[in-house]
Amino acid sequence: MRVPESRLGPGQQDDGARRRNLPGSPDVLGGFALRDVLAVWRNTRSIVLVALSAGVYAAVLIPFKAIPLIPGITEIRPANAIPPVLSLLFGPPAAWGCAIGNLIGDFFGSIGPGSAFGFVGNFLLGYLPYRLWKAWAPRLGASGALGQLPLFWLVTVAASAACSLVISAGVDWLGQVPFFVLFPLITLNNALMGVVLGPVLLALMHPRAARWGLLAEDVHDREDLRNGLLAPVAGIVVLAACAGGWVLLKHPTLLSAWAPGVPVAEGQMPPPFALTPLRAGAGLCTAALLVATALLARGPLRRSHPVVPLPSEEGRAGGPALEVEGVAFRYRVGREEALRGLTLSLQPGTFTALMGATGAGKSTLCRCANGLVPQFHAGDFRGRVSAFGVPVSEAPVRGNAGLVGVVFQDFDAQLVSSDVSLEVAFAMENLGLPREEMQARVTATLARVGLAGFERRDPETISGGEKQRLAIASVLAARPRLL
Repeated sequence: MRVPESRLGPGQQDDGARRRNLPGSPDVLGGFALRDVLAVWRNTRSIVLVALSAGVYAAVLIPFKAIPLIPGITEIRPANAIPPVLSLLFGPPAAWGCAIGNLIGDFFGSIGPGSAFGFVGNFLLGYLPYRLWKAWAPRLGASGALGQLPLFWLVTVAASAACSLVISAGVDWLGQVPFFVLFPLITLNNALMGVVLGPVLLALMHPRAARWGLLAEDVHDREDLRNGLLAPVAGIVVLAACAGGWVLLKHPTLLSAWAPGVPVAEGQMPPPFALTPLRAGAGLCTAALLVATALLARGPLRRSHPVVPLPSEEGRAGGPALEVEGVAFRYRVGREEALRGLTLSLQPGTFTALMGATGAGKSTLCRCANGLVPQFHAGDFRGRVSAFGVPVSEAPVRGNAGLVGVVFQDFDAQLVSSDVSLEVAFAMENLGLPREEMQARVTATLARVGLAGFERRDPETISGGEKQRLAIASVLAARPRLL
């Protein structure tokens, strides 16, 4: 384990310190509403879960396009049991996945202007179960246990009605299908499938998702998933907005004093975009629903991970490059602890070799050095790990990129580009370095590892030893203090 001496002058910080507060990081998102929804797109595993959710949902939706309830609008949908279950397992990625999956399904029979409302509605169907559950039972994980059925049914029915409200209000406004026809139909179709099939699916899938570290809390920074300050109340507003849709079915002229609208014969569809009391009421309910949904996940107003300046050369004299204090870790899929009561201190400028039998915990310790354990590899973690005074076990892995560099044992798994120069530049691009500086570092680093002239080669065409040097170069180029 190489700990390079710093070449920075007193008071200077390296790129990792200057760029720990990256655009799109939890610090930047701060108190932004729907913070968890935006955070999905900066996490590789959550993006994979979006694709998985979209694929599964679309695959089950498409065959039933042949059994329409309202041709071109909706159909019998057993697949509607899937979004609440995926929501409770994966959290926000399920929302994006279900919205995209529904859009994919629409291309097989019902694509049209109403698909925009279908996108939003199915997003809510895959988002609200997780957020409502977290708002009302923040300490209770949804596992499919029998005792959780009442809460499961409540969040499923609420999400079903919310989905229906958005779609029905939008399609009615477009002049396609009346609200009073579509709202009860979609609500009952969604809720029935979710209430009947959902508990079984959740009970079957939860143990596997937990074992593989795919639950929302395993994949995301916990700060990104925090409840909003008004989350419990916002959840009640969501229920009230959905109940408002049913009130409008009984009293469609409830808002006639405020929105008289155009005269419409009984049983007739009003013209597209024309204001009517029913459309005004549906619009108000939808607006209340969307505002309340945004408040469910409003991020904390404080910084979730304050920027910690890396110590200067002057300020860190004698300080450890890596300090491990009482660390113990057991992988979720393992029976024995990979590390137990480990304490270690490495000084700058030293070269340390870890030796031990297979399974002794060498790779696990390296993963602890940059926060992959416990943040990426799920399991039971105790203790503290810091590098140059920065608590890497607590900061996001992406925030440690300029501080600690790790070269994988399986170097092939670390090579992701089709061009040697792009491979070396990959980490620097994520750190946001200027292009001119990246190009200079690519040239210098490749020369340092003996790969000058390989810039345009495909990594798949070079030898195994050259791939090893390329993997090392891709980490060295980011100039981490600890390698």
